[in-house]
This record gives sequence, structure tokens and C-alpha cells, in this order.
Amino acid sequence: AAGRWVHPDPILDPDRLVAGIARLARDRGVRVVLPMEETTLLALLDRRKRLPAGTTLYGPEPEVIRRLSDKVEAASLLSAAGFPVPATSPVPDGIRFPAVVKPRSASGAAGVAYVDDEASCRAAHAAAVAAHGSALVQEFVPGRGVGVSLLIAREGDLVAAFAHRRLRERPATGGASTQRVSVALPAFVSELAATLAATGFFGPVHVEFREDERDGVLRPIEINPRYWGSLALAVHAGVPFPSLHARLAMGEHPRPILDYAVGVRCRWFLFGDLQIGLQALARGRWREAAAALGPRGPFDILSLDDPGPAMARLAAPLAWMATPGLRLLLRHPPA
Repeated sequence: AAGRWVHPDPILDPDRLVAGIARLARDRGVRVVLPMEETTLLALLDRRKRLPAGTTLYGPEPEVIRRLSDKVEAASLLSAAGFPVPATSPVPDGIRFPAVVKPRSASGAAGVAYVDDEASCRAAHAAAVAAHGSALVQEFVPGRGVGVSLLIAREGDLVAAFAHRRLRERPATGGASTQRVSVALPAFVSELAATLAATGFFGPVHVEFREDERDGVLRPIEINPRYWGSLALAVHAGVPFPSLHARLAMGEHPRPILDYAVGVRCRWFLFGDLQIGLQALARGRWREAAAALGPRGPFDILSLDDPGPAMARLAAPLAWMATPGLRLLLRHPPA
């Protein structure tokens, strides 16, 4: 990185965010903007005409992002295309237990609850709606998570593809992956890319699957039409998604990368394996702690050659606590 800029809150003040990025792009001659989070991506897509001439934001219409981010809409899309989607409903009815209740559009483990009966399902659904505005119930699929990442060109061509299997998560019931390994691409990658491209989508996208331990079938859980937290593993394995994305934005036609090193591991140590290891130590689970705290890399962020990102990540919670959005939440907590 050649510089840094602390941007305004994309939810509370998206107009000022985009104005700041436009000013930064003009001042520094920025040719391509690559938003990493859904909030900044949508803020920019909604206002892309405000970027200066010569600065490109390579992505679809914002309505396409919103549709694919909606887990109910995504389940309907993939099911119609023939993928074995677990039963999914926006209301707490008609789903076999055990099941998972989660917000329709949020990411990560926030608002996710695992339920075994109708009463707990209805209570969890009501809580998720109150906290996030909407919720869904999905049949629980036992097994490990598998992520399939794609880069799709505006014309619908598949420019890059990558797959990984989750080895450890925080929380263990299903959250962000703290360690994962690259695996071979599933046979349906071309069909998956075509299904997404048919919606008008192009750019980077990550589709979460669960490898059903009962029959070995990969069942799609959700679509994240943006960059993903485990991006570093793909880069370590030989698929440089951001540079390919930038080249597409500049009008180039890079050679597709559909082959990479299988068996490469990568881990999220800060606030991931470190926290898991310390919790295991506190509970006397020595083997679990050793596995989480061991020095084996490579890492998502930690690097002796480039320590700046790790230092910034350690400081991020302090900066987050100083944001207007959090101060507003602390003054007016939800009922």
C-alpha cells in the first residue's frame, strides 16, 4: 500500500464517503476503485456517476448486489438453476429441524441461531427480525463449509475460480473461518458462473456451501457478491483476484486462471485462532490450544515483510469504538 485514508461511515454518511473517494481519486490519479465490503460497494454503486472521469468502478447495478445478498432470493435463484439448496423459508414454518435462523442479508455469525423445535425457532426468528429487519429459516446441513470464489467479466466470461474447505471457525458452530485449505474446483463451477452472470452480475463473488456429511453433496447456503474474508488464501495459492479485477476494470482481457495449488493452508490469527487458542487454554484443552496457537502459516494478515496491516488491524477496534455510528448506538441502544 502506498497510502491510507480513513473514510466516513458508509451507512451513516454515504454521500460524504463517495465525495471523499472522488476527491482522493482526482488528487492521486486513481484509475480503479475496488470496494472490499458490501456497505462501501453499495454506497459507491449507487453513486458511481460521482466518480471522476478516468476512474472505474467495475461492478453491476446495485439492485443485482442487493438481490444476490438476500439469502432467500439467492436460495430461490440457485434452486431454480438445479443446485441442491437446503429448504429455506422467510417465515418460521415448514422447515425440518434442526434448522438455522439468520438475517436475510447480514454476513458472519451476527444474528445466527441454531434451533431444534418450533418454539425456539419462532423466538429466534422474532429476535432476528427485531434486530436486523428480516430473517429466514434454513434446514441445517451437517458438515464442513466449502467456499467457491469466482471473478466474472462483464460479458459473462469466467476469469478466475477458486475453492477452499474450512478447517476451523469462530464460533465453532459456524462463523468466520480461522483456518482453511485450498481444494480442487467442483465440477459445477461453469454452471454456477453462468447462473450468476444471467442475473446481470459481474465482478468478484463468493458462494458458501456445506459439504453434507450424510451424502457428500455440496449444498449452497448463501451468495456474497463481494470480496470475502479468506481472500488471502486464494492469493497464496496462485489466484490474484484483486489484480485480475483491476485489469478487467482497465479494459484488459487477462488470461483466465482456473488452476492453482491445492493443499495450501492459510489462517486468520489475529482475533481468530489467537482467541480460540486462549479460550482453549483457559478451559484446559491443551491439544486444541496448541493447534490454534501453533506457528504454522501462511497468515491472512501477519507478515514480517509487511507488518503495517497487522498493526492497523490491532488498532482497528479502537478506531471503531470512536466512530459516530457506535457512539449513536451506545447512546440509543435497541429496545
